[in-house]
Amino acid sequence: MIQPYIPDATKPFSYRLAGHLLRRTMVGPTHEEIIAAEKKGLDATIDSLCNNHTQSVWYIDEWADKDPEVLRPVSDEDYVGWFWANVRRVRMFYHWWLQNIITSPLSLQERLVLFWHNHFATNIRVNIEFAAHIYTQYRLLQRMSMGNFKEFVKLMLRDVALQLNLSLHNNYVHDGTLFINENFARELMELHTCGKVDKDGNALYTQKDVYEAARALTGWFTAQSSLGHGYRSRFTRFIDNRWDNSDKTFLGETGKWNSDDIIDILFEKRQYHIAYRLCHKLCAFFITDNPDKEYVHDLAMLFIENNWEIAPIIRTMLHSKYFFDEENIGVLKKSHIEYITGMIRQLGLTNIPDFEKEQTHYGDIIERLEEWGQVMYNPPNVSGWVGGRDWVNSSVLPRRLQFAKDIVHNRLLTFSHPFPPYIYTCNIRALAARFSSAEIPSKLCLDLAQYLLPDAIHNAEQQQLITAILDGGSDADWDYDDEKMRVEQRIAKCLDSIVSHASFQLQ
Repeated sequence: MIQPYIPDATKPFSYRLAGHLLRRTMVGPTHEEIIAAEKKGLDATIDSLCNNHTQSVWYIDEWADKDPEVLRPVSDEDYVGWFWANVRRVRMFYHWWLQNIITSPLSLQERLVLFWHNHFATNIRVNIEFAAHIYTQYRLLQRMSMGNFKEFVKLMLRDVALQLNLSLHNNYVHDGTLFINENFARELMELHTCGKVDKDGNALYTQKDVYEAARALTGWFTAQSSLGHGYRSRFTRFIDNRWDNSDKTFLGETGKWNSDDIIDILFEKRQYHIAYRLCHKLCAFFITDNPDKEYVHDLAMLFIENNWEIAPIIRTMLHSKYFFDEENIGVLKKSHIEYITGMIRQLGLTNIPDFEKEQTHYGDIIERLEEWGQVMYNPPNVSGWVGGRDWVNSSVLPRRLQFAKDIVHNRLLTFSHPFPPYIYTCNIRALAARFSSAEIPSKLCLDLAQYLLPDAIHNAEQQQLITAILDGGSDADWDYDDEKMRVEQRIAKCLDSIVSHASFQLQ
């Protein structure tokens, strides 16, 4: 039985717990958002978090919601220009998505999109010209992020980007001859639903099931474009004469199955395994890397009882005592996307080259993410990113640390072309002014630590922060208007200690 967390005098819904809730459901919650959540209370905050929202497409309005407008050129000379024009659109989509994360209202939609983006891992490098397809998939991930999971799987099967990535268009019938590609059928079971084996190591499907499912999944191809013959549409269509209409036997059930039939059978025959696996992934994403098995079991049973609706599972999880357990606070590692965009949100950073629609300088975030190992729609394989400790391995951790230190000292240069001017401007005075303790440095440094770190720091560490910001002075001589007091430099020195703290890598 999942125990709810009920705030009381012994464990109130404080700034600390409100911050914990928002760090797990948003990316880089601001000080103002945490204060507002604390005042609203747990129930009202979760209600707000579970509301979906839409964003303006001004940044990509030249091609958003439109079919790809150009054909692949025949000549090599024309192909080069065409290729880079499409690369530009893909990069614009990346920048637009990052802006959506940064400008998100109080909602867990964008963090859930990151989760589903990794669950249905799709690699755009397979077809880099189709920015319109990843945009279309992103909108589907947003719309279904808290919808019905079974319906979600059916809609993802119709998604052109995922179809292209898993070779579904190469799985068809022609003139009575089968041309079977098993990629999509295999990943549908192994990655998107039940997994390969149960908890005792017993196989949940056979190679024969994969082949029979692949036969049922034949028939899908890109729809006709609104622009005419030869152009590729953003959407897909089912073509009867490409479908194998003969009997198939899948998980012991025989019939003239199509793709929807296969998913229906899968969710009936492997319902517990699907529910448990999905709930385990959600718990690992929102609570802890190794969630309690009994808790996951109870959540899985609730998932089945609610006929695959995702929203009740999310709400139950966020309301649970287990979510707010002390052992689960400040234990999840930030992904690279969360690390960078979280700093932009929390520190109020400006002057970010990636967000200029027509860039006059080289970008930075995408190049940095690529070097660190997490560019959207470029997962390492069809399983997506491993996450967890992999985000802070010995190779990338020093680079994350240096990135944060350079930002708080306003000395960050572009990743690809490290020459002035500096980027990612951090307005130290504006940041400090957001706190009621701005005029009391020994308190301001502790408030900044409480804001930027997921859990309380030890007394000795608190004293180090106080020593850093006072810099030999005292609260009494703190004067913003006296340049000799070096106020901005002292706050930056304090921030340096905070972002260098091990827990800054966590949420």
